[in-house]
Amino acid sequence: MLKVEHLAVHYGDIQALWDISFRVEDREIVSLIGSNGAGKTTILKTISGILRPSKGSVSIDGIRSDAIPAHRIVEMGVILIPEGRRLFRDMTVLENLEMGGFIDRARKLKDQNLKWISEIFPVLSERLRQIAGTLSGGEQQMVAIARGLMSDPKWLLVDELSLGLAPLIVKNIYDTLEEINRSKEMAILVVEQNVRLALKIANRGYVIENGRITTEGSGSDLLNNKEIKNAYLAMG
Repeated sequence: MLKVEHLAVHYGDIQALWDISFRVEDREIVSLIGSNGAGKTTILKTISGILRPSKGSVSIDGIRSDAIPAHRIVEMGVILIPEGRRLFRDMTVLENLEMGGFIDRARKLKDQNLKWISEIFPVLSERLRQIAGTLSGGEQQMVAIARGLMSDPKWLLVDELSLGLAPLIVKNIYDTLEEINRSKEMAILVVEQNVRLALKIANRGYVIENGRITTEGSGSDLLNNKEIKNAYLAMG
């Protein structure tokens, strides 16, 4: 289990998160939804070790991880797919994927993981020698996800994967996330402004407002919540 308890995070003198607590069970999909600036990305950065909490804790399978280096958190099986993809744009697709599989456990599984990634993202098998920066936005997002998968993670943290992409491409990528969750039994924590898609695939979800969790429930319950419909889905 990935567990966040009473988390508070500051940027200098500015507090971004207040008393955040939630969990991601093994093999579960959990969505964090909220408006821009609500604190969603800050939560992911704290879990992955980029930011340090001022209060509270993060634990992975019962082991405190909030005070250890980010690369150790990767070795524990937590991978962040960052907002904006953050590829090595001047390197080939294959070189980007190889960068994702640098930890010892993943190196042994390199060929196996490349084969699997070619099955779930077939277009990438045709683009392995292509420079990543020349790909379309959707293909670059596939590379970003595939690079994370090359580390053989147990928890996948996905930040705003729909940003700048056409709706059909986003739907296809979300379908792939569901397949990854089913086939690899990989837990996935999704941060997303596309509330409908994020909650549709989620076992559970949390609503973040101004750095605080205000609502939680199953994905289907939140999709049918009148307040959430009015606030995020433009529905009466």
